[in-house]
Amino acid sequence: MNKLRIFLIGCGVIALLSSCRSTKKTISTTETIYVETVLKQLLKTQIKADWLDAQVKITYKDASMSQTANANVRMKKDSLVWISVKKLGFEVVRAQVTKDSVYFLDRFNQNYAVKDLNFLSEMYSLPASLETLQALLLGNPIFFLPVICNWKALP
Repeated sequence: MNKLRIFLIGCGVIALLSSCRSTKKTISTTETIYVETVLKQLLKTQIKADWLDAQVKITYKDASMSQTANANVRMKKDSLVWISVKKLGFEVVRAQVTKDSVYFLDRFNQNYAVKDLNFLSEMYSLPASLETLQALLLGNPIFFLPVICNWKALP
């Protein structure tokens, strides 16, 4: 019994001595990062594609219905964006965005419309320039384009 008592007291003392110590003081030094450096790095890592050809699966969910469709997206840098949406193998909608116009062809309702590029901004809250729309499709940052905002970098 005495050996057990001595063993338990010894374990308790060791636990107290090993757990009760002052905290380590660490000095963290952070390197100053300037806005200009971050922006240059972002611009350097952008995707620069002359052509893009992609297939996209679109899912639309509403309170009353849910729809899925497939779309083909083709893009030529600084020239046009062409989107064709298909449902059950039939083309339903086609859209072509150029530098100044948007062309819609609704094969389901048999409608055709030509709109100004600002139409995308007003109706669908999409970027109102071809450059911004293409950057959005490529996954490039759009907030640093001169069309969106002016920024001033730190020296």
